[in-house]
Amino acid sequence: MTIEEELKKQKIEFLMLMDTDPYEWAIDRAYLTFCRVLDGYTKWEKEKCKMDTPKKKARDLLRGKIEDYFQKPPQDFDKWHRDLATSLREEYKDFSAPSCGCAFTYGCAQKWINMTFKYLYAITDFSDLLKVPGIRKEAFQYCHIPLDSYVLKNATTVLQLPPQWGETPWSRLDNYDEYKAYEDRLRQYAEAHDVFPLDLDFALWAKEPEKARAELESLGIIP
Repeated sequence: MTIEEELKKQKIEFLMLMDTDPYEWAIDRAYLTFCRVLDGYTKWEKEKCKMDTPKKKARDLLRGKIEDYFQKPPQDFDKWHRDLATSLREEYKDFSAPSCGCAFTYGCAQKWINMTFKYLYAITDFSDLLKVPGIRKEAFQYCHIPLDSYVLKNATTVLQLPPQWGETPWSRLDNYDEYKAYEDRLRQYAEAHDVFPLDLDFALWAKEPEKARAELESLGIIP
């Protein structure tokens, strides 16, 4: 599937859910991209949480911050992102995953935030129709790439940009400075080729390096 086909698919999917708030749609769909790594969370929530759950509080926090972002973008996106990621992580501080203990890491936080932006980026053509005029392409210029196994594999293989933390899975990455340093490298690469980081992400998110390479070539980026 090409970048254009993926964008069209996401736009069509959203138009089928026109009664859904765009922010909620993006946040909830983004949550599904990483929640599987929160091993044992559902059981823990049922046993330990009486009222507001970490998921609900984090979701409400993310919704408020994302909506505010499009109404008045922060002067320093990276500081805004770090503060939000830290706050999301803090909401889950009482939960430990049985399989690894690290539970909700910065890796999880970046995936939730960055995928929310990615889904909203895919529906920028409909911002007026949806009465959310702030969701314009230029608002996504500094957004980070959602790191996952496909992106990391293809960035390493095709772009020769391996993460400095080695073989640690994205879901267990819990050092924000290391994460940010890698995002800086990806952003510099995107800027050098006159595309947004999220445009680069659409190309890198492919199951096979050959597919990623083809997508990069379609963007005019020849590694």
